[in-house]
Amino acid sequence: MNFKEQLNADMDVFYNISEFSDTALYNGIDIAINKIDDIEIESIDTKSYTCQSSDVVSLATGDTFVILGKDYKVVNFEHQNDGLETILILGEK
Repeated sequence: MNFKEQLNADMDVFYNISEFSDTALYNGIDIAINKIDDIEIESIDTKSYTCQSSDVVSLATGDTFVILGKDYKVVNFEHQNDGLETILILGEK
C-alpha cells in the first residue's frame, strides 16, 4: 500500500465523531470536522477546520455550515493531500 492509499484508509480514524472530530451540518448532512487554529483575515474573525473532501464535493465560497447551533459561511477553502482533505475558513454569518 502506498502513502496515498494508507492516508485514505486512515481518514475514517482522523474524522471519527466518537474520537477526535466535531460535527457540522452542511447541506442537510452531518459531517465530521476537526478544528485548527483560528486566523484573522482582513479583520474578519474566522474559524478554521478540516474535513474530508468527499463530504464537501460541491463546496463553494458563501456556503453555510452550522456548528454548535451557530451559522458560519465559507470565506475560503483549499483541498489538500491529493484531494482527500479540505481546509475550511469560516466566518460568522
